Amino acid sequence: MRAKGASPHSQAQQAQQGQQNRAFQLIRSTQEAGVDIFHFALFPEGESMRAYNRTNPDACFTHFTSPEAWATGSAQAYIGEFLGQIHPDDQPEMISYVQTHLDKCHQGVGLNEIHRFTSSRFRARKTQGNWGWHELRSRIYGHESGLILTEGVMTEITDVMELLLKDSLTQLPNRLATEQQLQRIFDRNPQANLVVINLDVDRFQSINDRFGQVSGDAVLQHVANTLQRQLPSSAWLARLEADEFLLALYPDTPISASASETASGQGSARLAAHDARDLASQADAAVRRWQEMLKHSFAERRELPLRLTVSAGAAVYSGGVTCAKQLLQQANTALMEAKRRGPASYCLYSSRISEAIEQRLLMEKDLDLAIERKDFELLYQPQMDRSGRLIAAEALLRWSLPDGRIVAPDFFIPIAEQTGQIRALSQWVLETACAQLSDWQQQGLQRPAGGAQHAPGGLRLRPQRQPGERGRAAPGHRCRHPRGGVHLHHRFGADRLRHPAGGERWARLGRRHPRRR
Repeated sequence: MRAKGASPHSQAQQAQQGQQNRAFQLIRSTQEAGVDIFHFALFPEGESMRAYNRTNPDACFTHFTSPEAWATGSAQAYIGEFLGQIHPDDQPEMISYVQTHLDKCHQGVGLNEIHRFTSSRFRARKTQGNWGWHELRSRIYGHESGLILTEGVMTEITDVMELLLKDSLTQLPNRLATEQQLQRIFDRNPQANLVVINLDVDRFQSINDRFGQVSGDAVLQHVANTLQRQLPSSAWLARLEADEFLLALYPDTPISASASETASGQGSARLAAHDARDLASQADAAVRRWQEMLKHSFAERRELPLRLTVSAGAAVYSGGVTCAKQLLQQANTALMEAKRRGPASYCLYSSRISEAIEQRLLMEKDLDLAIERKDFELLYQPQMDRSGRLIAAEALLRWSLPDGRIVAPDFFIPIAEQTGQIRALSQWVLETACAQLSDWQQQGLQRPAGGAQHAPGGLRLRPQRQPGERGRAAPGHRCRHPRGGVHLHHRFGADRLRHPAGGERWARLGRRHPRRR
């Protein structure tokens, strides 16, 4: 970056004045480091301002100020030219930044009253024609002339911001850049129509594990390049983390409401509902198209003999969400639900998904506490042969909440399996069932021959072909499991289990290990 002094004198005069001009010397020493220093009268506009900015040896401006604007001596001309070179997405923030300074000027700044430095970052056009990042730090203070001056430093930080906002592997924007972009959209147009879609490569970790990180990186670059070729120019594509990508689509402007509907407010509600449905259908169609496209493009990469698919979750924004992170979280929640359903799935976010997740988290917490307190009971369902002879018993797990409600096993067992709580729960069931066998023996009730046997549906007590020691309750009520694992049965038993020969005794004995409070 290069800097210009404020005085319209000749080069010789500038060189002479530069000996005593501290600010000008600083500019000369820092311009190669991408730093501009500025100092000029900001308020009020008038002849005094113009005289100060034209003739004062301390007045200096950044490279954004042209000689023509410089010669006017008007702060309004400087600022207008400066704002005209800023990236459109950053202009609202910079206008607000400048306006804050001007508001303080209107409120009054006393003689030698110095305000603190404030800062802002923006993109502006560089001499090469591309956009560069800059950081502006400035303050205002009262001058003895009655003018309010501003001074500060403007530093180019393009390299730093690219490291901060760009993914080094794919050269796409990262999560931070995406949050900033979405927030700018919300701030500029709270009623904007927007679809945010999370894409995730299924079983991506297996690629790294089997083929190495280089192959995994190649897959991510392939996804980025394929999507970039197919997306409209207005779309936003970013890599959030690992194998997770994000697309933000801006659909066409929706249809207009009638004048009567607009006046009554009905039109806004109707359009909001219509827009949400329209955005949802567009998101669904786009995701299905990209899933097929990526699946076929993966199949063409013969160096990776894998069937690669992507799952996706989408969130629709049509007003109501004020925080970019909230919309990103909704899309991520939908993605997690899609991956739960299986590879190559798609899910559109709704509040019901969040409610289900919240309920699931509460269930995990309650289940953990219930396992610790052993808040379960086992019921035993006798199984008979055709002659009425007892041949087996099936252990049925039951969980009743303190308020009397019963939690269905087909709800809490899958949660326990996914969280790993199933191991502690299975161990309790196995030990409790073995202890019950020993208890029955001590009471003289003949138990079915055999031991605890692994079965797809649950912990079953079944006879062996040749009854032996395996499966009998050992001292301490411990029982060896023939296959080393237990699955719990996913259904309830009756409150009172009746044996044709033994009346209610099975049901009574089956409650020897109830939940403990």
